[in-house]
Amino acid sequence: MTMTLSLQNTKKYAIALYIIIFTITKSVIINRASLLVALGICGMGYLSNSDFKYKGNFFLRAVILYGILLLISMLYTISPIDRAQKSYFSYLTMFMVVFFVVDSIKTEKDVKFFMNVFIVAAVMNCIVTYIRVGSEAFQLLGSSETNFRLASEEQNANVVGMYCAYGAIFSFHFILREKLTKKKKLLYIGALLLNFVFGLLTGSRKAMLLLFVGISILVYYKTILDRNAIKILFRMFFALIAVIALIYFILTSGYFSVISERLEGLLAGILGNDEVDNSTMRRMYMIKTGWKVFWTYPIIGQGISASYRYFLTYSHSNFIEILMNTGAVGFFIFYKPFYTSLRKLFKQSRKDPLYPIVLFVILWFIVVGFGLVFYYSKFEMAILAVATSWLIIKENEKNDETDKKSIEKSQSGVVGSNK
Repeated sequence: MTMTLSLQNTKKYAIALYIIIFTITKSVIINRASLLVALGICGMGYLSNSDFKYKGNFFLRAVILYGILLLISMLYTISPIDRAQKSYFSYLTMFMVVFFVVDSIKTEKDVKFFMNVFIVAAVMNCIVTYIRVGSEAFQLLGSSETNFRLASEEQNANVVGMYCAYGAIFSFHFILREKLTKKKKLLYIGALLLNFVFGLLTGSRKAMLLLFVGISILVYYKTILDRNAIKILFRMFFALIAVIALIYFILTSGYFSVISERLEGLLAGILGNDEVDNSTMRRMYMIKTGWKVFWTYPIIGQGISASYRYFLTYSHSNFIEILMNTGAVGFFIFYKPFYTSLRKLFKQSRKDPLYPIVLFVILWFIVVGFGLVFYYSKFEMAILAVATSWLIIKENEKNDETDKKSIEKSQSGVVGSNK
């Protein structure tokens, strides 16, 4: 038993370390070396104690099926073969991470462990980004005459911003919903503030949206659990004041000048105004073109990385990317777990501390699919793996409880008849 627990913990820490490493560096050598080490450790642990059944995990099952479909699509893809192979390698790497994350999660404690891993990875990313860009970058951020966005040579502003936003949201969850010592609470508050500020400084619109929506959902569920009307009113009032003050500070501070400009471009694109920035125009063009391509090849699409043939890059939309690559068949396989997740989630108690954060994760990846490609992202797909694993754990607990009651009822019936 002790040996089994040791192997389980070793696997868990190995894959956790790899998540942190690929978050802070895009070095091919470092990433591949750390991946091989992690896979070696996890593989040996898995083979020595193979109690994992992928058929019971609806999310992992879909990842496997979609991977098979992508492999088949390489036979008819219109993208250059080297590009298709590169995309499929990224998908395989993501699958390995997801597989061993799911394999490492046996209890709710493991779910919280990986949420903390995402926080640590995000904090480390902030620190490494600061080291790479140097203090001079923050002088540029304070200048109202520049559109400088916090990024580094290895990772662009959107990637850094998304990592920060995920770290901030998970930190906020622990502060609101978990029982913490004063020391731990201070650490989570520090992680929240660091990731929040760095996330805004990147100017990433998706990171800003993630922060706003995530914090709103977590606060909402924290509020409805408190039946004291006065407390609810005070919380809503102070939350409103805090939001107004934050928006005012962001719009008037030179450090965040790029944010207002990018938000204006995003709103213009949504409302259909003429004044739209080039980035928004480009993305809207990709979505419209990709939608037309899908209707031309609606069943199985035009193969993996088909968007590269049209845009020389990916389409910047997970919905469009999957529809272009694998058509309606691939879309159904990939997105069915989201329907299953919501169905399972609504059967859970809203009072469960992890309910709101899991709800947010599922809803977020449905909504953000409009403007973010994540189907082969190791970080985002690992987050989804953790959220869906929690749902399976809760469902298994319910089934075990039902079975236990059935056994007790049958045994009491037997005892009664014997009397």
